[in-house]
Amino acid sequence: MKSLKNLSPTKKILIADLSILFSALLWGGDYIFAKKALESINPGYLNAIRFSVCALILLAILWKRLSRITRFDIGIGLITGLMMFGGFIGQTTGLMLTTVGNNAFITSAYVVLVPFITWGLTKIRPGGNNFLAVLVCIIGIGFLTFEGRSALSRGDLLTLSGAIFFGFELALLGIYAKKMDPFILAFLEAAVVAVLFWIYALSFEKPPIHFDRSLLISMAYITFFGSVVTHIIVTVALKYTSASHGAILCSTEALFGVILAVIFLGERLSWNGWLGSFLVLIAVLTAEVGEYLFKTRTAEVINAKI
Repeated sequence: MKSLKNLSPTKKILIADLSILFSALLWGGDYIFAKKALESINPGYLNAIRFSVCALILLAILWKRLSRITRFDIGIGLITGLMMFGGFIGQTTGLMLTTVGNNAFITSAYVVLVPFITWGLTKIRPGGNNFLAVLVCIIGIGFLTFEGRSALSRGDLLTLSGAIFFGFELALLGIYAKKMDPFILAFLEAAVVAVLFWIYALSFEKPPIHFDRSLLISMAYITFFGSVVTHIIVTVALKYTSASHGAILCSTEALFGVILAVIFLGERLSWNGWLGSFLVLIAVLTAEVGEYLFKTRTAEVINAKI
């Protein structure tokens, strides 16, 4: 991180954004492996295991820094960890009841929520592009999910609830990650999520009976690439870029997830589904580059220069 501090603000943002984009690619693969794993293990146990391993690995990395943890750090870790828990409950449970494509693109809806949640927390108004992105995203989700139905399916609703929690988590990270050691924040989040999922799994779910080779491979990917690597990258990157940029780039996981689902799971989207997916992607791009088109000077640019 010392080398990053010596770079210009523009280069810091570029490196951070590219790092988050790489994480989004890994998360795209996470949908595939999670869908497969959920055939053999309940979502509570799946997430309890993945985040326990994630927390232990982070603990091994930063155990010498534990004395630096403050009450402020613990408070933020508890709040963002709770939001992250809600996000994964909705996303993973929803994935059992809907397609990878729907799950991925509905989850990406959090991208348009972050600027407005940040607005509520910081009183800094989003740019006009964000309002346009919300409208386009809502239309896109409508095309994607209302095929032959008059309402969202249960799986889609659960996924949407997870997206709302993820929006709050990323907005909070965008505000507080810059004020904390990112590794400590990542560890506290993972630890809180792991504890909550163990409580949830032991209270409401049946434990897995056996771990076959397919499940072990899926769990290995989900744990190390979908949790440890991405969690560290995104938490550190948000120290150098903005919450809205982070949310937008993270949301491209939906595009990667759908492409990988078509290739590896044989999922297919109807014309309405492709149109909805395209509109959600347009919403993402509008929120990402729209600030330049609308010539708004938002808090994201100011914070990124700090």
